[in-house]
Amino acid sequence: TGWMNNWQILGEIILAFLVSGLLAYQSYLMVRLQRRRLSLQDAVSEQTRELLSARSNLQATLDAIPDLLFDIDLDGVILSYHTNQPELLTVPPERFLGENFRRFLPPEAISTVQQALSDAEVHGVSIGKCYSVDLPGRTITFELSVSRKADQHNGTTRFLVLARNITERRLAEEELRVAATAFEAREGMMITDPDGKIMRVNKAFSEVTGYDAEDVIGKNPRFLASGRHDKNFYQEMWRAIIADGSWRGEIWNRRSGGEIFPEWLTITAVKNEQGKTTHYVSTLTDISELKQHEERIHNLAFFDPLTHLPNRRLLQDRLEHAISTSQRQRHLGALLFIDLDDFKTLN
Repeated sequence: TGWMNNWQILGEIILAFLVSGLLAYQSYLMVRLQRRRLSLQDAVSEQTRELLSARSNLQATLDAIPDLLFDIDLDGVILSYHTNQPELLTVPPERFLGENFRRFLPPEAISTVQQALSDAEVHGVSIGKCYSVDLPGRTITFELSVSRKADQHNGTTRFLVLARNITERRLAEEELRVAATAFEAREGMMITDPDGKIMRVNKAFSEVTGYDAEDVIGKNPRFLASGRHDKNFYQEMWRAIIADGSWRGEIWNRRSGGEIFPEWLTITAVKNEQGKTTHYVSTLTDISELKQHEERIHNLAFFDPLTHLPNRRLLQDRLEHAISTSQRQRHLGALLFIDLDDFKTLN
């Protein structure tokens, strides 16, 4: 009986030990599961934060894009859009979502967009196609960039379409073309930096002065000086340019071959928005022929065409000048008249 009791006591001890072990293992499992649950919650929270951060960054990126952005399927149905300039849309966005873009664009624009979608379907992208639409009080020109999306919507190919407003760029390009055409006009033109170094000249400049562009780029225009004007002349010129922003007048310069010639010169200061001079633009016209005409007219007016001697009109002009000078300076003068017999007959 004692032996049986000992085994019973031992069995109870072993059972108690096993139960304690199972309870401890259960507690361990519960703690481990709790930790794992917390770890999973932390991972989910971290992923959620990352997704929210990525979404916030994507939204900030989209908000920074000044273009119209559309998600369009192959049939032309607008699935979604994004823009921070709704005034560039032909209709309010709530009217075109789920609709075909062809309902809201003129025929030429429809053809351009359709061609861009077709190109993107074949090549994956389409860049550079442009179209214009009329909005209240203005016409807007857009440049398209189309990309075929990798995923599909209900088995239909989708495209990301970006329409950029290039109206101002087009106007600037037109102005540049006009300016380029004007720059190659018949008048000689020269552009310098604020320090007076020549940056560009046109063909007419080379024709007038005899210097090619490569001969003068980087030089100061003073190498054209003829030597007929003193230092005070140039000081007055630049005083007018600084005070008024421009100067125009007659000046004598020297050609590449050394010939001195007269020209009509206009210098204009180009200023930026802050009022600082960034360039000087000069236009010059050779007035040698005009000077010759003036001299010819002067000779016809004051000299006899046969003998080239001063005529009565020049005599009267000189007399009036002499009398005016004598009166101003309070000097006396005398006039001697010599008559030549029969000179009229000879003449």
